[in-house]
Amino acid sequence: MADFTNYGALATIEWVLAQTPAAPPANLYVQLHTGDPGPDALLNVAANSERKLISFAQATNIDTDGHSQAVSDAAVSWPVVPATETYSYISLWDALTSGNPWYFDAMVAPVPVTSGGAFVFPTGQTVDHV
Repeated sequence: MADFTNYGALATIEWVLAQTPAAPPANLYVQLHTGDPGPDALLNVAANSERKLISFAQATNIDTDGHSQAVSDAAVSWPVVPATETYSYISLWDALTSGNPWYFDAMVAPVPVTSGGAFVFPTGQTVDHV
């Protein structure tokens, strides 16, 4: 299930209600997970824990029931994977290290990787919110 993290939900509601509006993150960084990262995106972090800068095209509404989608506009690559494992979720953060988690989403299908191999999160990957 795709969703805002606890931090992302609170920051968004505060912005919408103009209680404490803040600028959106200048950059977003993708973190890989081997299972559901949980509401704070701290669970099941992949052994390949290096976050990478990711960018998206303008988000769009998919239909009239609140379904929105953003599409990645550049490939993100990890040249050497440190462990054999299966990636199944991502989370989006506002900093390369530390920082705040904004969002998490399941991958369309789990991706097995092998230690020493490479992993590429290709252009055109979607992040959805219903």
